[in-house]
Amino acid sequence: MRKVLVLGSVCVAVLHGSSHAGSALDKPAFTATPAELLAAAKSPSPGDWPVRILRDDTEISFDERGRATRTWRMVFVIQTQAGVDDWGTLSTAWSPFYQDKPVVRARVISPKGTVAELDGSLVSDAPLVATSATVFSDRRALHV
Repeated sequence: MRKVLVLGSVCVAVLHGSSHAGSALDKPAFTATPAELLAAAKSPSPGDWPVRILRDDTEISFDERGRATRTWRMVFVIQTQAGVDDWGTLSTAWSPFYQDKPVVRARVISPKGTVAELDGSLVSDAPLVATSATVFSDRRALHV
């Protein structure tokens, strides 16, 4: 069984996390060490699921002009090949008319502790509505 731990954050302007005392999962995004996250991933889980979610947070903050910044953070363990097949890519939708292009950051930690950071050149940006003679949209999707 191949296990891979992925920590990812997606947001529309800046990446940030709130500071909490406690486990590695309570630390701000990308501050826990690979060893800490691997230890958290080893906690027993009920069932034999392809993917086990350890943390899933969405934080929305507003500036003085009412503009929103959405930060999404997910920490998960891929436990089977089916998990690799189903969770091998992530995507987020956005609209250039009123949103900044999302900033995507991710890292993969192997069971041996090797870290691979997301190469930004591998992120693709494509129209969300690819072909339609009657639908006009500026919606786009980033795929990682």
